[in-house]
Amino acid sequence: DIVFDGVYTPLQLLGHYCPWPCNTPDGNNPGTLFHDITFRNIRGGGRRQLQGQFTCSPKATCVNITVENVNLFQGGDPKKGGSFECEHAVLNVRNSTPEAC
Repeated sequence: DIVFDGVYTPLQLLGHYCPWPCNTPDGNNPGTLFHDITFRNIRGGGRRQLQGQFTCSPKATCVNITVENVNLFQGGDPKKGGSFECEHAVLNVRNSTPEAC
């Protein structure tokens, strides 16, 4: 069990990451392949609306990513909601909030 309190973005997979200034043109580097990962029994929240960011490369998509029994909200407050952002990633979301990308 994990409790997040006031972190910037609680859940992140950055398979296509290039720090600013990015000198690697898109497509030259396939990025990191993430697969068969489960986030389970996590609650609380981050400081902003975005509670999960799953950014993957089109050449190395994120596959079989499961989010189960995860409840994350902005500031940990269910009234404020939250969201996940996905790029070339498909999440299998079960019994969780936010529900999907």
